[in-house]
Amino acid sequence: MAPDLPERPAPACEALGRHRVLVLGWNHRVPALLEEFAAYAGEAFAIDIVSRFSAAKREKRIKAEAFATERLEIRQLEFDYPVAAYLESLDPASYDNLVLLPSERHKSDVESDARIILGYLLLREMIEGAAKVLPVLIELNDPENVSLFENRVGEVIVSPLIISRMLTRVALRRELRAVFD
Repeated sequence: MAPDLPERPAPACEALGRHRVLVLGWNHRVPALLEEFAAYAGEAFAIDIVSRFSAAKREKRIKAEAFATERLEIRQLEFDYPVAAYLESLDPASYDNLVLLPSERHKSDVESDARIILGYLLLREMIEGAAKVLPVLIELNDPENVSLFENRVGEVIVSPLIISRMLTRVALRRELRAVFD
């Protein structure tokens, strides 16, 4: 017979507050990223998205996804982030997380990655000596550029490489498709 345990209330859970996230760049994966932020119960996010791509078109694309945005405060900023004066106006050191994404508007992956590298170098210079270490997530198109980020704080992902590995796994083991789907 199980011992009779006294009933206790659940521990109080404090709200974690509003996380500030700076997203530099735009591609078709941004709405999915925002949907992931929205899925974190008990947390709120203030997200600034910076891109040369039309802010109205970005907003329309986000609304087309139809996910709950109550805990997301999204601000669309329309400027070229590799320009130091524009980037300084945002005070990148005041954010909790920084995300650099490749744009699909560029003619080549090389140009897109070059803009990310320039943006990262500008960010690193601006946040150098900041009171807190800012985690940075960088998405690249070309795996050869990963070596440029060896002395970084944060993570670097190469989307085409991840996708090709997933497709290879599914090709070799068809039963994994349900997992990846």
